Amino acid sequence: MPPRQQTGASFALLMLMIWLLMPMGDMAGQTGPLLSVIAARRLARYRDALGVLNSTQWGDFAPNANEAPSYVNITGFREIDGFAWEDLGTFKQKSVQLSRHAVASAPDQPPLWDTAEGEPVWGTASGNLEGDWVYHPGSVPRSYESYNLSHSVPDMDWIGDRIDWGRNLTGRSGRMHLHMEGNKTATSYEQLPRDQAPLSGGTIRHVKGALSLQDTHGSQSTWDMRLWGVHWPRQGVVLMTTTSEKFEGIFGLPHLTPGPDYFQSSKALLTQRLNKVLETKERNVYTDQTVPWSSEVQSSPQFLLSPAPQCELIVYAQVHPLDRARLLSGKEAKDNLDMARLIGAIEDELAAPKGAPVGHIPKLRMSAVVYSPDCAFFLESKGPPEFPPGEANHLEGVKAEVQTHRIKTWLLVFACVVFGQVFLLKNQMKETFTPSTMGRVSFGTVGAMVMVDGITFTASA
Repeated sequence: MPPRQQTGASFALLMLMIWLLMPMGDMAGQTGPLLSVIAARRLARYRDALGVLNSTQWGDFAPNANEAPSYVNITGFREIDGFAWEDLGTFKQKSVQLSRHAVASAPDQPPLWDTAEGEPVWGTASGNLEGDWVYHPGSVPRSYESYNLSHSVPDMDWIGDRIDWGRNLTGRSGRMHLHMEGNKTATSYEQLPRDQAPLSGGTIRHVKGALSLQDTHGSQSTWDMRLWGVHWPRQGVVLMTTTSEKFEGIFGLPHLTPGPDYFQSSKALLTQRLNKVLETKERNVYTDQTVPWSSEVQSSPQFLLSPAPQCELIVYAQVHPLDRARLLSGKEAKDNLDMARLIGAIEDELAAPKGAPVGHIPKLRMSAVVYSPDCAFFLESKGPPEFPPGEANHLEGVKAEVQTHRIKTWLLVFACVVFGQVFLLKNQMKETFTPSTMGRVSFGTVGAMVMVDGITFTASA
């Protein structure tokens, strides 16, 4: 008798596979075609914003001009959006002061940072840093009642826009954690003349970061977000921003830079990079509905029809010069060119180890100012000159390559500990019998005990 076919089980298995393979949205009942329509609509808006960026020049976005304020047609940078751009000049002033203090010059000389002739810094800013921040309110008050998102961004069905927004920090101070990851390839460009300072150094690269802000003296909340932007290696300047449905920050980022040289270099880089990403997304709109440049920390954020608004953030960070005395270990001081070559050699060895002696590797240090154009507040890293170095010293951490090396070292130590315990117990097993004297202790049992013991020992250390 031929076996009966399991048609019911096969049908159930087929339906389960279809259900697992179907794209799932964040809204109940949302299907793949609807997601692709939303994605295509949003990508069209991004394409328009890229066209606006490509057609604008330095000075086109001047929202706090006394006579005739001007805006650009990018969401968040329009007059209809009502953002607190009155503090844009203050943000740029704080940013420049931050860089000039980090890359100090002689009192009787003009700031060397302005002409890209200051102390050399790390060429790659990838790493993990942490430090304290202090809160400063903006010059104009802003709350959720200051905005009508249904009017400024009518394409979205907003939820939670009439209550306090996320990332709205209110405490006087807190803790900041910043993880940065930069593109390995830097793009060179021709600088503007010296009379159009501040100059940006002639090289630029893409960078992305993950920022965690702990509001320890306010709401007791921790806000995590992703940021996207650019890094000027010679100057050590990093500028990143969040991007969302109500703030197309990455497309307006060049207008937030300190000067025209920073503007023209970031505009050229972003125009090329953003266009490539949009072309890929538009080509795969039916199979890939993840949001590019999203500030959400989830692994694959999808386009939403009903987003919840959060405070947008712009981060300006300055990489600090290295301590010459510790880097050279008492040797003669070198000029900036020799120091730059030495730093480049250290970074090359860290990226691709060849056995060259590098000695002590200085910490990665940065100072930062965070500006929220819609919630109207500033967060500044705590440190000199407002606070003594003994109390706080801005953001400190280690480069990504150094942290990777430390992880590999501890994994090797862990493997040695486990191997040593297994080796010792295996030798002990040769002399150990069960009460029946007919069999030895189970190797699997002892192996499991050794693994648990080794993990516990390593964790406690």
